[in-house]
Amino acid sequence: MKSRAEKRKRWTSRAWKVSEKGNPHITSDGFRITVSPRGEDWACTLAALDNSTVLHARRNYKSQAEAKLAAFDHITRLQSTVGA
Repeated sequence: MKSRAEKRKRWTSRAWKVSEKGNPHITSDGFRITVSPRGEDWACTLAALDNSTVLHARRNYKSQAEAKLAAFDHITRLQSTVGA
């Protein structure tokens, strides 16, 4: 779990690409992660690279960085459930 903690520290400063719509996105751990504005807040979407699953955040986050970290935490939970 130590490596996940270290990866989380670097998560927001990684090289996120920007989509044509202006939304930051990155591919990691078998998911395409997109962070986008929702009203005055931010949300995240996780899409499995094999197109089997798309998960939209139910919550809004006050900052882009919070949404990115929420996506990371959700991937960590999914991996621990599946045992990946």
